[in-house]
Amino acid sequence: MPPESVSPELVYEDAEMLVLYRPGASDYTLVTFGGLATRPEPGRFWAQPAVERLGLDALGFVAKRENWYPTASLRRAALALAGIGRGRRLGYGHGMGGFAALKHGRRLGLQRALAVSPPASIDPAAVPWDRRYRSHFRAALHPDMWLHRRDLAEWSAAIYDPWGSAEAGHGPLLAAAGAALVAAPFLQGQSIFLLGQAQVLRQALDRVWARDAAGLRALLRWRRSRSPRWHQALAAVARRHDHPALAAALEARATTLDNTGRRRVTSLAAKEA
Repeated sequence: MPPESVSPELVYEDAEMLVLYRPGASDYTLVTFGGLATRPEPGRFWAQPAVERLGLDALGFVAKRENWYPTASLRRAALALAGIGRGRRLGYGHGMGGFAALKHGRRLGLQRALAVSPPASIDPAAVPWDRRYRSHFRAALHPDMWLHRRDLAEWSAAIYDPWGSAEAGHGPLLAAAGAALVAAPFLQGQSIFLLGQAQVLRQALDRVWARDAAGLRALLRWRRSRSPRWHQALAAVARRHDHPALAAALEARATTLDNTGRRRVTSLAAKEA
């Protein structure tokens, strides 16, 4: 049976979330956490296409609303999932899911975690400058909405935008909690697209297992250099700062990269036809 045909099994559910298990060939279990926009669908979890392509053993956490994975639910889930999957576990999430991969790393027995654009908290009292998620905060659900060193996996990496108006303030807080910071500048919360290709994600996960923050930075820098989206984002920054010539050059580079990518896809499709 090909890896992509394995159907995920529901292994945990409560009022706040559910967890699916997809057996795979990897020697570790990737534990994924869906973000704000991810909602339960039968047999589906966040990052599943990449998981299937890579044949990974995986547990997929899916929140039923914008609840930021309450600790009480995660405590119950940790007990229910203790014997499922491999002994080695790596957490992976974006935004709300990235926060969960950090906050619940030790609780879920993760040895490693990769969090993309995670806040250190959404508690207005803790991060008063960040208004993005204030409406999601519920003191009853989150009596301790803060990252402590004791929460994190043995080694965690946090990808963030040091120039982002909101993300920049979280960087020092994430580092203080023990996360290795990996910069993805000028992406304003969109860093996740850098890991959109399955083989790139595999390389990123390999570097996380190796505790190789420098290697992860180099991989993301390589991805940015070949990304039309990143060049367009940088061009927008250049225009806001009144550098029209630089903006035009970056936009031209974005067009070239986009056209090159389209030709590559067309060529691959022709070979497969």
